[in-house]
Amino acid sequence: MILKKSYLCLVLLLTFSLPVSAQFPTVLIEEIEPIEHSPLRLPNGDLNISGFWITPGGLLDVYHGPSGVSSVPPGTERNVRRIRTDIPEMNSPYAEMYLDAVENPVDRGLLCLHAGLPAMMGGVYGLEILQSFGVIAITSEWGPYTRRIWMNEEHPPVDEINPTFAGHSVGHWEGDTLVVDTIGLHEDYPLHNSGIPHSANTRIVERFNMPKPGVMVLEISIIDPEVFVTPWEYSSTFKYEPDFRIQEYVCTENNRSIE
Repeated sequence: MILKKSYLCLVLLLTFSLPVSAQFPTVLIEEIEPIEHSPLRLPNGDLNISGFWITPGGLLDVYHGPSGVSSVPPGTERNVRRIRTDIPEMNSPYAEMYLDAVENPVDRGLLCLHAGLPAMMGGVYGLEILQSFGVIAITSEWGPYTRRIWMNEEHPPVDEINPTFAGHSVGHWEGDTLVVDTIGLHEDYPLHNSGIPHSANTRIVERFNMPKPGVMVLEISIIDPEVFVTPWEYSSTFKYEPDFRIQEYVCTENNRSIE
């Protein structure tokens, strides 16, 4: 079993302004060596996606202790928020709210607040997925944050949902693709650390699939017509690490950023 230690200072340097996909080199699916994920299926026939997953070329691939080096190019300006260019056109007043958030940033990560969805699905550390009858639990090691996907269920009435950071998620299988629908997200909490706002009616649809053994692709669609002119769609790639185990992460321990 490979143990990992949380290096808060490094994480803070790497995670202020850019999405994970922009912080580290892009790794193509074809470049990832297939890893046997055994068993391939659970007793009920569902595809087995349980285990520990990391971002190829990400922090756990490129940083190996105090003497390690990150893949962020030398001279890169850090701890500075930038307007993301990969999001759809935004409606007023949300476009103005986003500009204000960039110009007057409040970094919730420094306050050890929940990353929220979808940000928690792209943390600099890995994700642990546990499958059981009727529910799939996904824990982001950075936080840590855990969300639960209730399988083959319907959402309760909207007025009965208590908004949370990870929202209320229900899922089902379409062949070997896990489809997850999430509503009930905190309206006053941004979609990303850069401060992207959203409305109370945000819906996030995720599709998890494994194009080859040990490789998982997550396609995310953020649907919020009140905020975005068109849905915001992007994808993330993860690789299975059979020898990794999720480690304890306590954000508030020795948090010098709030002194």
